[in-house]
Amino acid sequence: MATSTNYLNDLASMRQFIRSLTFGNHNRGKANVRGIKGSQHDDIIRRLDYFDIMRHIYTQRIGKASIHHLEKNDFIDGYNYLNNLYELYAAVPEQIYVQLCILAGLTESDDITLTTLTNNLGLSDYGNLYEELLKILHKQRNKQPQKEKVMDQQYIKRQVKTLETLGVIEKKERSKGYLYSIKNTILDSLTKQQLEELAMAVFFYTNVSLTSAAGHILLQKIMYLITGLSLKQQQESIMYGFNNTYFTFKDNNPNNVIDGDIFYPLADALHRHKKVRLTFYEPGKPKEVVTPLAVETYYGENKNILHSINNGHLQINRIDRIKSLEVTKYNSSDFIQTPVPLKSNYNSCILHFLTLPRYEPLYNQFIRQFKSLINILNTTSEYIELQLTATDILQWLPLLRSYLPYIHIISSDKPSIKQRFYSNLCASLEKEFKEPEGYKIKQKENPFLISKEKSSAKKGLQKQVSKRDTDINGVYVSSVLNDINAITFTTQYQIQLDLINGVSYTKQDIEDLINHRRLLTTEIFKKSLPNDKYELDLANILITPSDDGKHVESILSDLPLIIMSDAERMFLKDLINDERANWLLSPELCQQLDDELKNINTTFPDRTWKKVPTMTDDTPINMDTIKQCLVAIQQNARIILNDREVSPCRLEYSVGSNGYTLIAYDHDTQTFLNIDLQDVANISILDIPRLEDLETIYTTYRNESKQTLIFKLHDLNNAVDRCFNYFSNYTIQTKDIVAKEFTIEINYLPFQEEDILRNLLKLGCAVRVVDESPLREKLETIYKTALSYSPIN
Repeated sequence: MATSTNYLNDLASMRQFIRSLTFGNHNRGKANVRGIKGSQHDDIIRRLDYFDIMRHIYTQRIGKASIHHLEKNDFIDGYNYLNNLYELYAAVPEQIYVQLCILAGLTESDDITLTTLTNNLGLSDYGNLYEELLKILHKQRNKQPQKEKVMDQQYIKRQVKTLETLGVIEKKERSKGYLYSIKNTILDSLTKQQLEELAMAVFFYTNVSLTSAAGHILLQKIMYLITGLSLKQQQESIMYGFNNTYFTFKDNNPNNVIDGDIFYPLADALHRHKKVRLTFYEPGKPKEVVTPLAVETYYGENKNILHSINNGHLQINRIDRIKSLEVTKYNSSDFIQTPVPLKSNYNSCILHFLTLPRYEPLYNQFIRQFKSLINILNTTSEYIELQLTATDILQWLPLLRSYLPYIHIISSDKPSIKQRFYSNLCASLEKEFKEPEGYKIKQKENPFLISKEKSSAKKGLQKQVSKRDTDINGVYVSSVLNDINAITFTTQYQIQLDLINGVSYTKQDIEDLINHRRLLTTEIFKKSLPNDKYELDLANILITPSDDGKHVESILSDLPLIIMSDAERMFLKDLINDERANWLLSPELCQQLDDELKNINTTFPDRTWKKVPTMTDDTPINMDTIKQCLVAIQQNARIILNDREVSPCRLEYSVGSNGYTLIAYDHDTQTFLNIDLQDVANISILDIPRLEDLETIYTTYRNESKQTLIFKLHDLNNAVDRCFNYFSNYTIQTKDIVAKEFTIEINYLPFQEEDILRNLLKLGCAVRVVDESPLREKLETIYKTALSYSPIN
């Protein structure tokens, strides 16, 4: 597939490409097993080469293969580096032109009918200039001009419908028809202080929310309202946008962003009680029409599960295996029999948590993590006896292993539970990998290791005759992958807004602004693609020479300062209702936003999205400590915390555990610490400034204190997929791939060592540390200690 544009029309193939890339071992030869053809792989690489994300991708040769990695150390604060993908939408230039004309017409004359709007646009030069633009575009595309393509009422109506669907404009019913106007943006009434407060909360929530792409778009608009900088000033500014020196994130899943085109139509179907049509990446798997029920997010495991009813039976599907989701015209209540529940698979086992030295912190974490699944049966001087009851305990074994050497399974109602736990423990002490007893001989095919011949054989099953779906209700407009979010639209919008507000631009200035806008490579050897030329053609049509002959003016009479979509409004509604983020807003601002958003739904209806706790529940006992740490960072002040005088640097938030730690410089040890804030009660802010040049020192520390861990990973019990999920916030480099064995390198900071160790314990005998890392000796000590206390010894 030849690259004719460096923009995206959909995310179906891009989604799998990015998912594979973030796993750290993507290459062209294995791309097809993720639904990506070789030609698509090459095309995507070329496209990304034009955008900001490409500079974070590097290629490593392993044998004859080129392995692509994402340098996640560039995103050390854990912010979501995929949010800008939706700005790469391939917006059509002529549609951008008409939509800008519509917005200008509605700004100039609010609450008008479609007929009046069409007439107003017809009386101006908009129509003639539109035809001129079409001639230029058809010439660029080597097509003959189409005479019927004029900016008539029908065409304007279609674009109005698109803007109405997105929530940019609203339609009010009147006795003699409908009136159209720009929809309230909510932000206009906020003070600068409130906007700054909201900007921090929105930034935070874009790294937490399941639908964060809308928040990313919203944050740019808030920052424009705060700064008021023109596009030229923004490009000249060294630091424009939200300057995050407050937070760092972990256990968040950046790949949730690329699934946004699944989540939004799914949420729409749940609100309107409609069935959805699913297609899958798996070759040969047929489409399904199901009634969606709810979504479950497993933080820490980086997966989302869709619960639905299919032909009267409950079923589950992983979101990352769904290629597309379309809302049908069928109501959820139609043709639904009494659903047959999934077969109950509850298991029970008796555990001993050993009271070895320093067991208390881990035991407290264990109780918080399994609090709804365990009962304390007995307490002795040597151990605490507990009963664990859960659905399919076999799936919980990796989590139980992370508490070695303290945890032991004494008995289980399903013998394979205890057998697998201890066979994995014994196999972990073997110098060479050995298949543990009790595991199935037949393993799932790993998408990274599947043979090329086998993949080619499956391709034949995937070929089906494409037919028009008659059960899809109208034309779907994506909530985030659309014209008004496209960087081509927002760039033109900002240029026209600057001109309307009196900013002086020459024609050359505008060309320079477009050629140096965000998400374009700075490499001079990159030739321009058709879309780049379209941008300049569109810009030239939208301007006219001013009286002095040097500068230019906009042909548009007026534009709103900002426009907002319903996806952005729903994001705000989610924010003020989510306790994970609304603490960043004052009660007054929360109430004001709630009043403004009273007619707006949350993205997902109540009780249709659930967070499944697969990690320790580290919710702070008192949020006052967290707030004081943030105030100290903002005020550049030292604090006394746990009898230590420290300079607070970052609040680290774990999306998986809902817990906070403070990365701070300890003035006694002269190094950085990671302090758990879950149960800290005493904190005081000092009248002493933080360490001078703290940001520079922290950056130096991150660069110079990196430690390296190299280990071999064996493809046992889905270990490869789990490994890349566990380490999704770290830079993973696949050093070698032999048969069913990976050699992997991970970089981490000293205070991240405990997190690394817990992840290695979860992987159990699938891991062999091969370098002289201190973690190698620690793992061996833990396994030997655990085996010495085990009931099988």
